[in-house]
Amino acid sequence: MKTNWNSGMDYGFSVVRKMMWIVGVWPLQQNDMLCTLRWFIIFIVEVVTIGNDTVTLWNFLLPSTCLFRGISYSTYKAVFLLQIPIGFILYVAECAHDSFFFAITMHLCGQLELLRIRFVELVGRKANEKNNYRSILSSWIRRHYKLIILAKNIEDSFNLNILIRLLITTIVIAISGMRIIVSIKHQNYTDIVKSMIFVQFFMVQSFLFTHAGETLQKQSESIVSAIYSTSWHELPPIIVKDLIFIMMRTKTPLQLTAGKFFYITRSTTTDILKTSLTYISFLRVTMEE
Repeated sequence: MKTNWNSGMDYGFSVVRKMMWIVGVWPLQQNDMLCTLRWFIIFIVEVVTIGNDTVTLWNFLLPSTCLFRGISYSTYKAVFLLQIPIGFILYVAECAHDSFFFAITMHLCGQLELLRIRFVELVGRKANEKNNYRSILSSWIRRHYKLIILAKNIEDSFNLNILIRLLITTIVIAISGMRIIVSIKHQNYTDIVKSMIFVQFFMVQSFLFTHAGETLQKQSESIVSAIYSTSWHELPPIIVKDLIFIMMRTKTPLQLTAGKFFYITRSTTTDILKTSLTYISFLRVTMEE
């Protein structure tokens, strides 16, 4: 059954779209009045101070001690209530961004898998369809070209963000690991649990990026193997030449990079851990001296 682009997006990206719709960053939404209102609420907020001269140090939902070191109780209540939707928006935006990247990259991998299956089934077509090999291949080549363009757009849109995320992950894991060591010496089990939660969160986040990059590379490479594994010797010579050109084009796999510096694969996760452990050892030695 054929489906159009909108129905496919509704089925595969419904959850991601709802999360991104909350903060107004769904790329396919129209710039209507509701979208403008969401941006207005996010970026323009008024904090009204009601007359109360009591000055003290308050604990906030989001760490803001440096900005609000001494404020009145009324201002504290306003800021605290304001931080609740801000924290929710930040959480939704973070999850929506990662989910959108992972979903659209895995959608691309799924399309490459379908294309690979079609190449495998090329030889097994019925006799009355063998005369249409050229037209069939031309449609598949156009489809593959569109997938290459989509992969390039994903790379251009997310490569710098991935680099920043991986750098932050490395630094946070190193600092959290050092914090765990210090907390164990002081028997501060609360900080140990907090640090372990931070490490786990950032490790899962980095795994989403590296797993998507690894899967995309393997799926793009599998097309070459699928074409080579078919009974290409049973095809007409002119079709074999077309398959050779397709293999030459797909010889360079589709890959995602971190800021155009290096490719991201599952081994990138182990590299992050190695770098973080190196920083932890350096910080531990520095503190002991």
